[in-house]
Amino acid sequence: MTYEQKTYYAKIFCRVSHPLLIPIYSCIIGWLLFFSPVRMSNSILSAFAKGVSLSVYVIYPTILFLLPVVLVKAYRRYYKNVFPQQQIRQMKAMPDIITLTCLVLGHLHQKAVFLPYVITCITLAAVIIFVLHILIRKWFDFSLHTAAWGGVAGALIAYSFILMMFNPVWWICFAFFMGGCVGSCRMFLGYHNLSEVVGGFAIGAVVAHLSVVIS
Repeated sequence: MTYEQKTYYAKIFCRVSHPLLIPIYSCIIGWLLFFSPVRMSNSILSAFAKGVSLSVYVIYPTILFLLPVVLVKAYRRYYKNVFPQQQIRQMKAMPDIITLTCLVLGHLHQKAVFLPYVITCITLAAVIIFVLHILIRKWFDFSLHTAAWGGVAGALIAYSFILMMFNPVWWICFAFFMGGCVGSCRMFLGYHNLSEVVGGFAIGAVVAHLSVVIS
């Protein structure tokens, strides 16, 4: 495999493992595990319950976490077309503002409509991780990609204490594996070094774990 091919596949993997897509994957997997149609009867009431659980645990988080991604891409495209000669310093600040605003407003809305704490914990962890990244990236620019997978691992460990019948070993191993893969891709592409990749995973794990436990 040539260097260009490795670079291409690394970029594709990083896009698929975008930090705001990982919570969506987690919600979908959680719904399949705990609200799978196989586990429920075929009555009309069960069908209604499936629809409600699907909208709460899958559709709502998908819209919430995809919205900032779409808005940031639209802003960058607009900025490049309107101001092609200017520096991208302003382009860096506005995506952070857009993303943080969407996440904070989404979390407040979740609290207002009393959504299950499983969903609110994910959003809270995302907000805290993103705020930490903005505050300390001047000194330590940890990887948000690995932080997202670290958050999955930390949340799974916390849920294993809450849900006694839930054994998360294989899912935690999967989160570590995916974190290692995306971290390797980020280092290969030159975006981060080893300490930033490992530090991001550790920060994500701690923040997500505490978000679940405290909530």
